[in-house]
Amino acid sequence: MNIQHLTLDCRFIEAQKLFYSKVLGFELLEEILLKFSVQIGSSRLTFKKSLEAKPYHFAFNIPFNQIDEAKYWLKERARLIPYEEKEVVDFFAWNAEAMYFKDKDHNIVEFIGRRNLNQKATKAFDVHSISCISEIGIPSKEISSIYKELEKCNLPIYDGSMDRFCAIGDENGLFICIDNEKKTEWFPTDIYPEIISFTLDFENDGVDYHLNCLDGNLDIKKTGKTVN
Repeated sequence: MNIQHLTLDCRFIEAQKLFYSKVLGFELLEEILLKFSVQIGSSRLTFKKSLEAKPYHFAFNIPFNQIDEAKYWLKERARLIPYEEKEVVDFFAWNAEAMYFKDKDHNIVEFIGRRNLNQKATKAFDVHSISCISEIGIPSKEISSIYKELEKCNLPIYDGSMDRFCAIGDENGLFICIDNEKKTEWFPTDIYPEIISFTLDFENDGVDYHLNCLDGNLDIKKTGKTVN
C-alpha cells in the first residue's frame, strides 16, 4: 500500500507550518487560508485548521542503515520521546527500529527504518532521505468493523488481531488500528488515543482509493486504476 495524500486536522496551524517547512525542512507545496501541504518523500501531508483536532499518530519511513544518523539529525530539531530510557526502539518482530517525537500540534510522529524494505541510503541523512508516510493510526471501539472496510481494498493483516491492536497493510503503508478501550495510550506516550477524523488517498494493487475517516467511521471509494 502506498499512501499518496494524508489530510489531518490541526489546531496550531501557523506553528505547525513553521515546524514542518522550516524546522524539519519539508518542501512547502501549498499555503492557503487555514491550510498548508508539504511533501514527505512520495507522499503529501496536509494540515487544515480545526479547533476539534485531536492527537494523531503517524509514521515516516526512513532507510534502515541511517537510523543513527536520523536520530542525531532529529535531535537537533525536536525532542525525542524515550521508551525505557532508549531513544531508538527495537521492534524485533517487525525487523525494524523507530524513534518518536511530538510536532507542534502534539501529534505522535515516528521515524521508522524497516530492514525488510532494504532501503540503503548512500548520502548523508537529511529531509530528502525520508521516503514516504508509512502509517496512520485509527483508534476505534471495534477493530473488526475497521478491518471489514479495509479488507475490501485487498489489504491484509500485517500483525495483530481484532482484540486490541491490528496493523493492516504492508511495510510501505499501514493502518495502525487499536481498540481505545483496551489500549489506552499511544506508544510510547501517555496520550489517550481519541477517536479521530482524517482523509487519505492511497494506492493498493494498482487501484487508487479515497478514504474518509469521520469520527472513526470509514468510507472508502475507488477513484481509478493506476497506470503502470
